[in-house]
Amino acid sequence: MSPPSRLSRLDRALAFGLVLATAGLMWATNKPIGHVRDEGYYFTAAHDYESWFRELGRDFAHGQVARPFQDWTIVHDWSYNQEHPPLAKESFALSHLLFTRTLGWLDGETAYRLPAFLFAGLLSLALFLLALPWGRAAALLAPALFWAVPRHFFHGHIACFDIPVAAMWCLFLVGYAHWLRTGRGAWTAGLLFGLLLATKHNALLMPPAILAHWLVTNRKDLWAAGFKGLLIRIPKPFVTMAIAGPAVLYVLWPFLWHHPIDRVASWIRFHLHHVNYPWEYFGKELRAPPFPHLYPLGVEAVTLPVATLLLLGFASIKLFAQGAGSFSRALRARAGALDRVDWLLFFSILVAIVPFMVGSTPIFGGIKHWMAGIAVLGVFGARLAVDAAGALLPSHRRLATVGLATCVLVPGAISTAHFQPYGTSAYNELAGGAAGGAMLGMQRQFWSNNVTAVLPWLNQHAPRGALVFFHEVNFESFSAYQREGALRKDIRYAWSPEDATIAVYQYMREFRDREFEIWTEFGTRVPALSFGIDQATQIVVYVRRRW
Repeated sequence: MSPPSRLSRLDRALAFGLVLATAGLMWATNKPIGHVRDEGYYFTAAHDYESWFRELGRDFAHGQVARPFQDWTIVHDWSYNQEHPPLAKESFALSHLLFTRTLGWLDGETAYRLPAFLFAGLLSLALFLLALPWGRAAALLAPALFWAVPRHFFHGHIACFDIPVAAMWCLFLVGYAHWLRTGRGAWTAGLLFGLLLATKHNALLMPPAILAHWLVTNRKDLWAAGFKGLLIRIPKPFVTMAIAGPAVLYVLWPFLWHHPIDRVASWIRFHLHHVNYPWEYFGKELRAPPFPHLYPLGVEAVTLPVATLLLLGFASIKLFAQGAGSFSRALRARAGALDRVDWLLFFSILVAIVPFMVGSTPIFGGIKHWMAGIAVLGVFGARLAVDAAGALLPSHRRLATVGLATCVLVPGAISTAHFQPYGTSAYNELAGGAAGGAMLGMQRQFWSNNVTAVLPWLNQHAPRGALVFFHEVNFESFSAYQREGALRKDIRYAWSPEDATIAVYQYMREFRDREFEIWTEFGTRVPALSFGIDQATQIVVYVRRRW
């Protein structure tokens, strides 16, 4: 099925409304969500970028345009967190510069997070456009399926890269699908790939998907063409991606301007040799490869709301059956076949998820690394739900679609509301909630954001000037809590239990030796306070016997 060459007025209104509604929802539910560890680092990087932008503005105003472009200046302001491309951090920096420093409309942390809300809106827009050829019902259901998942909803708020890269991943697919259907927009696809590349290194997985798509969808012609004919048949977006992708990355990332090859190599080398953080998975503490090959599927099985899990599971079965049907006339008669755009989305799902099934790729971080693949799979889930509703009640298709969508979305929405704002602790009905996840031996939390649950207690009970060991909360996030008024400014950051009078321990198996250290140092094993979700302990506060 092909979309109209131009969106109707209603479709444009729905698309714009989805962007505003998604970003507005993230804004409205933002405050209770704590600052994750990585977010603290990205605040620091954005602060440095902002300094460079301010210096650039001042020097342009005084006619001194050379200094900000010198390598020593760039290294000073752009070398922090050089293991990640700049686009998201630049947006955080410019938002803070405009809305906090210049206009004074927002507190610093909200300004840093504002672009994250907009990226969430762009992800909704991209999913709407990807599903629109199959009708407005599917187009509206696709983003709703994604956001009615506690962990996805949590990631939509934070100033990190996982939702931004999912948004740019899907927007690139929109651009490439448009070229497949119309033969127009090859340079748009190339520019979108450049923005994807400038967001996160996940972008490097997309070219293999495009290559696989080209080989499969043109297999008969390519086989007959020979090598010379193969070169003639190279799609125009291959060329535009090869040109515009690196060019956009280079222009947007000043850190590359003087030594692009060495610094790109350093960026890629960092991720090829990334450290493996310990991680709990069904009672095992995974510290080094080989990791379980079915790890992504296992994690999704206990974190996606069950109704969503079933829908996406059936959609996956149908997708693979139709893929096989593309090669077999007998299977095609029973299951159907994938068209060119379907194959594009199919390969984009595979390359997003399969690298985490090879057994050697670092697997920390829950579902965030392959979230773009799940978002695209939701497009097929939305299409399946709409088709199933029509088959169940063909004479009342709209009513059946609304009913089925409600059955799928409401459990996820309830679960999302239940776990808000502690999204990294969310487990589904199959697992038995947070308590069931703990009993299964899964990671109870990560990134230290659950500490917000005990900040009010610290504000009320900590002695003036108390030294507090915050365990996994880094100093950058600690400072952010104090800047925004969530934590008293007189409370001091202790770097170890030995220096502290209060310890805020994040309950995680990998840190059990840290809790023993706190018991020994503080002379007590009795907590002053503990916080749990569904009776699964998350945060434990210890107070030294003598102040």
